[in-house]
Amino acid sequence: MKCLFFIDVQNGFVSERTAHVLPRLAQLAEEFREGPVVATRFLNPQGGPYEQFMGWTRLRSAPETDVLPQIAQKADLVADKEVYSACTPQVMDFLRAHDVTEVLLAGIDTDCCVLKTASDLFERGIRPVVLTDYCASNGGAGSHAAAITVMLRTIGRRQLFAGAYPGKKQELPPVNDSARLPLPEELAPLREALAENIHDIWAAGRLAEGWRWGPARDDEKRQHPCLIPYGELPEAEKEYDRRTAEGTIRFILEHGFEITPPSE
Repeated sequence: MKCLFFIDVQNGFVSERTAHVLPRLAQLAEEFREGPVVATRFLNPQGGPYEQFMGWTRLRSAPETDVLPQIAQKADLVADKEVYSACTPQVMDFLRAHDVTEVLLAGIDTDCCVLKTASDLFERGIRPVVLTDYCASNGGAGSHAAAITVMLRTIGRRQLFAGAYPGKKQELPPVNDSARLPLPEELAPLREALAENIHDIWAAGRLAEGWRWGPARDDEKRQHPCLIPYGELPEAEKEYDRRTAEGTIRFILEHGFEITPPSE
């Protein structure tokens, strides 16, 4: 049997870096019918490792610790935990009682509690399936992508599901091909804005060199059919600019920088 885990979908973990995933999580909670649902609630105890080693003292009381109601109301079990992993004795007893052999994972943070839970389930002989488009990280898009890269190695590509669930699984790339990992959805507007800017810079340069619009490229007459606004370009030309923009975004993320979408 399958079981769905909502990992730490709590007020204290909702931020501008994770809020984009909440509508998807709510829809998944509403539509999932394949087995029981578990929602975890992280509690940060006084004197625990998060305070002792990191100086982090949040997530100790309500409302920060509250699981979002649209998730809690759909859960068959709301399980408290004081560590990254959701594989507590209570949760493992629940899984055994329901003969669970596969756990779908969604929630916050991809690179912390989701990753650790996936690894622990894997080592306990229960198949973890991480729904990558239903996860997010307060570390930002770079941390989310890094976690996917790690899990491709630690639990295997068959255990990572990209795209809408349920639906056709999107194939993830080889482990060493980070350039083909799905770009986090919250960065899609940035990719489009960069693509338009790339086109505008190219067009401005051409116009400054004396080029003009023409129905076909003609180097002698200095005419080019793409000397038009970005919005009027054929999709194939837009995709060329999008690939360039995406490459720029990936370069920034892979070099340790963070990109935070603006607050609405």
